[in-house]
Amino acid sequence: MENELARRATYQIAVDQDSAAFRTYVSAAWTRLGGGASRALEVAYESLAGDPLFGDDFDTVFHGSDRAPVNALALTSLLAPPEGGPGATAKIVFGANLNIRAGLRTAIRDVDLLGEVVRGAVIEVGDGGPQPVTFGRVNVVLWLARRPEDTYLTGDAVDGAGTFNALTPREIREAFGREEIMGEAFYLGAGRWAPSRSGIRRLG
Repeated sequence: MENELARRATYQIAVDQDSAAFRTYVSAAWTRLGGGASRALEVAYESLAGDPLFGDDFDTVFHGSDRAPVNALALTSLLAPPEGGPGATAKIVFGANLNIRAGLRTAIRDVDLLGEVVRGAVIEVGDGGPQPVTFGRVNVVLWLARRPEDTYLTGDAVDGAGTFNALTPREIREAFGREEIMGEAFYLGAGRWAPSRSGIRRLG
């Protein structure tokens, strides 16, 4: 948040959401900033999955649809009128909208560079043990260890067994077996499955 005024000012944070299946937290309900000053405010959220009071209601909503529940979250910054100044209504000066989606936890496993393709698997991590994720897309970012600033993107859809086979970019294919290659895979999420990432690792 930034105070673009020359004077010291107080800003209030208004939070609005359209789903009772989530909670939203902000690090401050209001903040006072000097002229030209700025401050970062933290926003956090959680679903009610596993909540001792509302978890059953969340499960009913979550499992009653093919798609995960979405929370439309609006954050509004209100500039309070100056003390003793005219008017008693705060002025809207900034706003942001987020769509927050709950999803089943996923993980990317067994990512490896096999020359022509980057292969791996996406699984659902649940109480019943790992199950294959059968829908969605994985993007893979690759780079040579000696040139991390030059990255190459490839990707593939997961199949019915949860595996993906992303074609290796030419620059990486030509370096395969001769240079150290690094990469990270990103499952983008789909349906009721949440996004996940493999973490950076050496490949090949």
